[in-house]
Amino acid sequence: MSSKHRSGWRLSKVFAGLTRRCSALADLARSQAQAGLYDLALQTALRIEDADYQTEALRDIAEMQAQAGLTEDALATFHRALQSNQRNTEPDEYFWGLETIAQAMIQSGMHEQALEIALQIEEVVERNKMLQTIAEAHAQAGLHDQALTIALQIETPENRCEALQTIAEAHAQAGLYDQALTIALQIETPENRCEALRTVAEAHAQAGMMEQARVVFEHALQTALSIPRGSFSWELSDSPRDESLEQLVKSQAQFGMYEMAFQTALMIEDLYTQTWALLILSDAQAENRHIENATKTVKLAFETALQITDALQRVHALSVLAFMQAMLDKLDDANTTLNLALQNAQKIEGFSIRNRQLASIAKLYLEAGLHEQASRIAAQIEELFNRQKILENIADAQAQAAQFPEAMRTVGLLAGESSDFFPELAMKMVEAGDRRYFKQLLLPCAYFKQAAMEMCAALIRAYPEQAEAIGEVVMEFVGAQGTDTEATEPAP
Repeated sequence: MSSKHRSGWRLSKVFAGLTRRCSALADLARSQAQAGLYDLALQTALRIEDADYQTEALRDIAEMQAQAGLTEDALATFHRALQSNQRNTEPDEYFWGLETIAQAMIQSGMHEQALEIALQIEEVVERNKMLQTIAEAHAQAGLHDQALTIALQIETPENRCEALQTIAEAHAQAGLYDQALTIALQIETPENRCEALRTVAEAHAQAGMMEQARVVFEHALQTALSIPRGSFSWELSDSPRDESLEQLVKSQAQFGMYEMAFQTALMIEDLYTQTWALLILSDAQAENRHIENATKTVKLAFETALQITDALQRVHALSVLAFMQAMLDKLDDANTTLNLALQNAQKIEGFSIRNRQLASIAKLYLEAGLHEQASRIAAQIEELFNRQKILENIADAQAQAAQFPEAMRTVGLLAGESSDFFPELAMKMVEAGDRRYFKQLLLPCAYFKQAAMEMCAALIRAYPEQAEAIGEVVMEFVGAQGTDTEATEPAP
């Protein structure tokens, strides 16, 4: 090794050792602070040579002091962290240190001190992000006037609008409805203004002020309609205008404003989003026993879904529609719609996309407790691993629901024998009260040592009076197999 390389190696070793020492001291200081030994923690932190490690340790100690109610001590420690941070010669590291200290101060309720630090951040984007965070923290703490003053200092429109949205919402939640509406109407970007107005309307409705809520919802609707059309996201729906209208439908339906929600839904241009909004409305109607209206809404949603041109969106909409029809006891309609969804799913080009869609439909029905439909869909999944996992989940759910014959029918759809799954399923069937059907799993498990032993455990659970005899059989079986046989190796 050359002298130059040897010198570099030694320096890197020294640097690595220093970093490790600083990290260890920082961890020790935090542990001491967590134990309430704040003076000792400070002494340890001040021995840290590296500015970054020391700043972070002091910041964390200050947070713990604040949480313990030691406000003055916490403030003094935060100032020490700031002094330590000034040792940073790299501008990026220095400003990052300021940000993290300001964030910690906000968490500790020291909003004014955090504001002083934020104003020292020279980088415009980071400073405005921090001012937004501080303004929102003031609003959430009920310091409404200060929050508004800080928000108006934010230079970037995006951060300012988001802060004003949070402030308007905080005013509404505090019952300051007029001020909330005034602030919401000042928001420049229509997306944020619509969202703020929607929240203000909800606050009115929650307080029983339904007429005022309708007025504010109307403001929100007009704002939503002013949002430019266009794509901006990677979601199935890509119109910010339609997404805002969908959220309005959800809020209006939540508070029983069904006719208003219906009219709002009809203004949505994207057919998939409109179908989804109508389903949200029908769900709210059904939940409040407006079954006739819910049925009419679902019918319109079905007609809308049939017009969706994107195959993936159409399949998803139809599968959810079938679920909703089943919930309304329209089982014939649900089966027709489900068959239509499956026919469309099978036409989706792309093996992976098609199978993912079928899997998502099967999971939807499984979660709804519609196990038979879920099995029917899962059986059509071409990809073996996903089909097996979903069928196992269905059999598991059927076992827990004491649907034992159905669980065994689902087992029959599995490809091959599962020495891991069958004993688990047998135990769940026994725990749910089965004493008959789980025995069909005994023979497939008999060829695998571990599975056979686990099946014996299920037998003991089912027949505790025969536990001793079953235990003797297990011990003989284990002895015959030997101790070095793999758990999944077939028995001779």
